[in-house]
Amino acid sequence: MRKPNPVSRRDFLKASIAAAAIGAAGAPAFAQDKKSKVVDVRNPAWRNADHEVDAAVVKQMVEDGLKTFSGKGNIDEAWRTFVSPNEKICVKFNVLSDNYTLANQALVDAITQGLMSAGVKKQNLFVVEAVDAEFEGGGEPNLDFGPEIKIHDQTTRLTKFLTDQIDAIINVPNIKDHSIAGATLSMKNLSHAGGTFMEGPDRFHPNMCNPYIPEMNAKTPLKDKLRVSIINGLEGVFKGGPETGNPRLRWPHNGLLIGADRVALDTVGVKLIDAARMKKGLPPLMRTGKRPVYIKTAAEMGLGQNDLSKIDWVKKTV
Repeated sequence: MRKPNPVSRRDFLKASIAAAAIGAAGAPAFAQDKKSKVVDVRNPAWRNADHEVDAAVVKQMVEDGLKTFSGKGNIDEAWRTFVSPNEKICVKFNVLSDNYTLANQALVDAITQGLMSAGVKKQNLFVVEAVDAEFEGGGEPNLDFGPEIKIHDQTTRLTKFLTDQIDAIINVPNIKDHSIAGATLSMKNLSHAGGTFMEGPDRFHPNMCNPYIPEMNAKTPLKDKLRVSIINGLEGVFKGGPETGNPRLRWPHNGLLIGADRVALDTVGVKLIDAARMKKGLPPLMRTGKRPVYIKTAAEMGLGQNDLSKIDWVKKTV
């Protein structure tokens, strides 16, 4: 309903969106004048001298990060701040990342075991795009497409898996630079999930994927169903992304980024990529031809916070 005395878009966002309220009722909303929390939980012992992943350390990182973010004392309560036991939940990895950290199975186990300990039924868990990882007994996604929708000046069709089958998304992307968008983190893992969530996301590549990434994230299924992102930053890609095969273009961050504000997470992720690039004598992403301008657009649309002074970046070593 239109108000008799119009206000600016910025004032409207501040007035109409309360502080983040996370819970089983739905996804959080974000006010531009409130701080968003990003937990950066680190442990270099996640991989031993033989380059083997220590699943127990990865699980501890996931659990400590979620408890720190939620303020809950145990992992069951922490998970229940994001989901309820009767919901159907998608745990969404990134197939294009392959499994370059070798930690996909450890992350699948930590996340699914945590969700089930919080009361979610195994048959209501859907694990997708997790290369080299198995989760038996979960649901099978319905990847049929629904009707055509418009995203800016392009069209696509969403899967029934996204629109009808699941209630919530646990987002598990990687930290990588990207040859078109500048960076691929929390938002792009959702907006360009070809086949899993939508048809033909390559149509969203013009203009450094802007405003396609934020507009897709603002659509009702993705906007409302994302509950938390657990970004795999055990190793990051600072150049050559989204390809991951060259270890010389990766760096050990030894951490996971956990949060509910997709814009804040991407803002922090870009800072980490830029820091790794600086150590190699490379310019920051915004000074290249692959600038992650979509992050600012997403913030202007009210999807989250991109001002570092308004992001509570909690760095924790476990």
